[in-house]
Amino acid sequence: SFFLGDPGLTVKIATDQGDFQLNYNRPISKGNGFCLYSRDYDYKTKNTVPAYHFIVEAKQDSITVDTVTTLTVTEVLEDTGSVDIPEDAFVLSLARESQYSQLKNVAEALSVGDKLTLTCSVNLDWVKAKYAVGAGDMLVQDGEACTEFTLDSANRKAARTAMGVTARGEGVFLTVDSGSSSDGMTLSALAQRMVELGCVSAINLDGGGSTTMGSTMPGDTAFTTMNRPS
Repeated sequence: SFFLGDPGLTVKIATDQGDFQLNYNRPISKGNGFCLYSRDYDYKTKNTVPAYHFIVEAKQDSITVDTVTTLTVTEVLEDTGSVDIPEDAFVLSLARESQYSQLKNVAEALSVGDKLTLTCSVNLDWVKAKYAVGAGDMLVQDGEACTEFTLDSANRKAARTAMGVTARGEGVFLTVDSGSSSDGMTLSALAQRMVELGCVSAINLDGGGSTTMGSTMPGDTAFTTMNRPS
């Protein structure tokens, strides 16, 4: 079974100077604050801007949802370039020219032996999720077609891909071609179509000319492209 929606994911780190939002396995920039890295990211932080780096250890070697764990600073790295991410620890980093002065104060005060509290939480339904995939705008929520979207091409007809769930828990997968036998769809039209197909929730996936749906139909042994990608 599967479900769609906003997981409400929040990752925070608590220090002596306050609680702060935390980015997990995301490239360092001047505007994204503290970043925590594990080997799920890569072997190195790969930052291209000067940064503060701290090796921190925890009882587990990965971060899971709905957890609270203590991080202990075991090493302060003077090298502000890209640093190695240990197999059995994490790296906590912050751009040296961060836009957030309070975070710089926290980083400059951290030393070996300091303890930080990491909290990761999600909406209750998402605690039981085994796999998750990020996607674009919601198209249908609570059986109603959405009308506001963030995608810059929302009001243009284009090739689209969408996934939805019916009230019976059935999956609905839809592709819309553009440039062959179809002019494509706007997101509003796509949302309405998913409602017509019985979806109580639906989400927009990556579209454009590479939009493709493939399937192995009952009785077949070959995987077949079902639509006409441009």
